[in-house]
Amino acid sequence: MTTNAYLHIKMKSIDKKLYFTIENNYEITVPNRKQGIGLENLKKRLEYLYKNKYELIIEQKTSVYTVHLNLNLI
Repeated sequence: MTTNAYLHIKMKSIDKKLYFTIENNYEITVPNRKQGIGLENLKKRLEYLYKNKYELIIEQKTSVYTVHLNLNLI
């Protein structure tokens, strides 16, 4: 179990654009047992619904995982 675990969610809308960031920490010593299908499903849905109108940035640093999603809403 991660000590001082956290989950931060930020969302704002400016000029018909949506900016969404989610960040959480994780314990490095826990082995990644199996790769899930969540991110692949997300990428497929974004491409289908917002083709060329989004930016998805995934960052994995030492014990912190961050995802930034920017959507053009027009």
